[in-house]
Amino acid sequence: MMMKSDYTEMNIPALRLTGHQLSGSRLKTPAEVVAWAGAVQAQDFGMAKWAIGVRLPDSTEAAVEEAFNRGDVLRTHVMRPTWHFVTPENIRWMLALSAGRIKASARSRDRDLEITETLYSRTGRLIEKALEGNRHLTREDVGHMLENANIRTDAARLTHFLMRAEVEGIVCSGRMKGKTHTYALLDERAAPTPALHREEALARLAGIYFASHSPATLQDFAWWSGLSQKEAQNGLNAVQADLFAEKTDGLTYYRPASTVACTR
Repeated sequence: MMMKSDYTEMNIPALRLTGHQLSGSRLKTPAEVVAWAGAVQAQDFGMAKWAIGVRLPDSTEAAVEEAFNRGDVLRTHVMRPTWHFVTPENIRWMLALSAGRIKASARSRDRDLEITETLYSRTGRLIEKALEGNRHLTREDVGHMLENANIRTDAARLTHFLMRAEVEGIVCSGRMKGKTHTYALLDERAAPTPALHREEALARLAGIYFASHSPATLQDFAWWSGLSQKEAQNGLNAVQADLFAEKTDGLTYYRPASTVACTR
């Protein structure tokens, strides 16, 4: 559907408050919040916990962190890439969708750091073995383990080793050790889920995004997801029949058709 409108008629700020579950939220748990949003940026862990809690009436920071420690929500590098909270049910197909772009974005720096694909394979195997049996290790622990295996591991190289292990679906967040983050094996934190074909994953991501971030434009979706304009458009095309499109100031905004009462 397409309808022309003035900004005041569409009232973008009020609609976004509802879409983002900042107004009238009916969500009950941290996992429901993250599943609704698809991914919640979690670079700053404290503020990321707040972003979940503010969408849960009567929630506490302790309750959000307990859910994180249980693995109800996981933290990993995905999409743009940066750290995000995602659910165990969504983590694998989201990683698969963004892995190629994340690897490509790191290649120039990989060369500077003298990291090869062979070295990535070796560090991935070592990290996997070190974490087996539900061992949750800090970044420092992993760095010491790699150094003991005669792999030069300064701060920059360790960042790349761990990010690649995340992107490859080897590791994700583990339980907090006091105020320190840990890594754990993804297979020990999240049950297996069916793989999605890329077009199916694009459609699923677009559906989640426009349900939870609307009204939003194609450009908003491309930036949030880190997708190319073409893939973002493909995802939008796949779900466009379920969306209401409205033009304002030369931009087309999309929101779920089920939320719109209109006549044509």
